[in-house]
Amino acid sequence: MRSKYSKFKELLRSAVPSPCIVCARNCNEVISICKFCCNDLPWIKNACYACGLPLPDSGLHANHCAKCLLHPPSINFCQGIFHYESPISRLITRFKFHDQFEIGFSLSFLLAGEIEKEYAGISQPEFLIPVPLHRERLRVRGFNQAFEISKVISQQTSIPIGLDFVKKVRNTSAQTELDSASKRRRSQKNVFCCDKNRWPENVNHVAIIDDVVTTMATVLSLASSLESHGVRHIDVWCLARATL
Repeated sequence: MRSKYSKFKELLRSAVPSPCIVCARNCNEVISICKFCCNDLPWIKNACYACGLPLPDSGLHANHCAKCLLHPPSINFCQGIFHYESPISRLITRFKFHDQFEIGFSLSFLLAGEIEKEYAGISQPEFLIPVPLHRERLRVRGFNQAFEISKVISQQTSIPIGLDFVKKVRNTSAQTELDSASKRRRSQKNVFCCDKNRWPENVNHVAIIDDVVTTMATVLSLASSLESHGVRHIDVWCLARATL
């Protein structure tokens, strides 16, 4: 069900058309992506349910990659809706580093739609957990992109955001600056900590939200912190799933 916020956005679009963030033509959609460009985005059509990596189109209806069958990750599942390639990679960069929030809203709205489908008829997560930024990086950037994504999802799904439930206690290097999966995993060890004063009791099911997942180092480190605080069912959602 669409939120009152999205209905308001739809009315606003009909009155004041906005340019498509991909092709720049005017569009009257709820989001700033025209139907033609939306269809042409690099949607992930078949991915491993556990890690989110695209699966080859072999004609078989496999839902897990070989690696996850042999060594299942600790999380319940990880899913992104786009391949991290143009124009998605360019759009996310403009959102994160150039404060183009309309891009963030538009992509997050599409992600929220997929999340609604996933949990239709079943129990939703009790909270959305945006991947936190260290206070120094938050000060420099001015906003947390994962929180901005979570706000749109929460508006569409009514799943509350676990704001400040978890903190990033060590200011690590940006993952894009590390050139291997092993370096990324090492950099993310013991960097998150649950705030005991804010964490509610008996939380069992949460969804971690991020913009891009590459090696899963960040989300698995965060999941480890959540598990130590009693969470047993952890989903991961992101705008894009990338590979090194």
